[in-house]
Amino acid sequence: MKQSGRPTTYSEETLHRLCAALAEGLSIKAACIACQIGVQTLNDWRKRHPELEQRINHVRELARQEVLQEKRLREPPRKILPPGPRPINWAGKPMLPGDSYGGRFP
Repeated sequence: MKQSGRPTTYSEETLHRLCAALAEGLSIKAACIACQIGVQTLNDWRKRHPELEQRINHVRELARQEVLQEKRLREPPRKILPPGPRPINWAGKPMLPGDSYGGRFP
């Protein structure tokens, strides 16, 4: 039976461009635009070719790991400061947890 419609652009070259775009950290939609395919086309390919799903997940995980590594290298670790003195209210008394600055007069 002859397939109707436009011929598919599913090829190793298209998949390579898609994976490269995803490896750069692009979203699925942006990667599809870069490869000149529609998001629905990619979804159809994912249904027809289960190995494609694994390949996409692998590439996205590599991109995620790369971003995390870059973030660790750029930012120094955060220090946890000890709790400071309690804030003082308008009357000069320390505030208790749950108090607000705009409380009523006693």
